[in-house]
Amino acid sequence: MMRYLPIIGEASDGGASSRKLHSGLDVVRRGAKAHVARLEAAKRRVREYDKSLISVFKLIVSFGSNRRESIGALERCGMSSNAAEKKYFRDRNKLLKLFGISR
Repeated sequence: MMRYLPIIGEASDGGASSRKLHSGLDVVRRGAKAHVARLEAAKRRVREYDKSLISVFKLIVSFGSNRRESIGALERCGMSSNAAEKKYFRDRNKLLKLFGISR
């Protein structure tokens, strides 16, 4: 009968790889927490500046540069195509100004 424990012990790195993997995951978790914290700070800033911009801010966060998706989401909330497009661009321009981003 073979004994597996010595083979496992000799092949093992004593948990070093596992610790390395978990520390890497911890870095990812900390990065995710930092991202969430920055997003929450940005939301607070938008709310304090003008609460009416929150909906477009969230759409931009969700859909990124895909304007059609953001405008479509506004339309699905009951806005006409024309009104949704106007709101999106008007609010986006205010958000760019708020965050000091030039086009």
